Amino acid sequence: MELSSGYHMWAKGPSKALKCLRYVLRNPDASARMVANATGASYNVAWATKTDVAKHGREAMIPFAKFDMPDPEPVKEVFRAKHCKPRVSALQIETPVDKEDALLDLLTDPDLDLGAIMKVVKEKKLGRVTASTEETDERVLEPQVTTTQSLVIDQAHSTPLVVMKQEKGAQVSDGSTASYYELPDGAHELQDLISHKNMNSQIGEIFRACYRMGEASHSDELRDAKKIRFYIDAEIERLLRK
Repeated sequence: MELSSGYHMWAKGPSKALKCLRYVLRNPDASARMVANATGASYNVAWATKTDVAKHGREAMIPFAKFDMPDPEPVKEVFRAKHCKPRVSALQIETPVDKEDALLDLLTDPDLDLGAIMKVVKEKKLGRVTASTEETDERVLEPQVTTTQSLVIDQAHSTPLVVMKQEKGAQVSDGSTASYYELPDGAHELQDLISHKNMNSQIGEIFRACYRMGEASHSDELRDAKKIRFYIDAEIERLLRK
């Protein structure tokens, strides 16, 4: 069978001729101009397709329409304007416990943003960094990005790691002041604070022993220190079992 056009299904989708053939078979009364406008093909391709259908018959042309082959999913291309670039929006840093202090000093440096922190951590090998990024427009002046941190002991590793998360949104405390040091309303004694913080028995005993250190008649400083160590070891053991 001699055809006027090649009806191909390419990797990126059907050819213009194939689009015309499918349209003509579904709309046999459409003119060549209507077919061209509907498919985006040229008038000549649309006219040649109608000629093939008229010459060989609709039934003979159906196999060439490849109706059993759906159009492939279009490939989404991401275009980034020249004034836009990815910027670090959050960091998670896993660091050995012995490097925790050095990392904390870095995180509380007011002159470093998250991108700079990530670079220094990698250069000084302070830990493993996982970063999240977002598209930012360099033309828009953004306010100073502040960060918040949380420390979590990761027991999934043989060596305990401190996981530090840095995200946009809140102020990093340098240790001189922070909202978590403020006393809750109505607190008059240690038990009020223990209840407010929902401390377990080990943490509660450590808290009491630290506060009364060397002041209780039945317990000197050495006894209190040993008591603190006992309950700290118990709490560490509990956390390791979680």
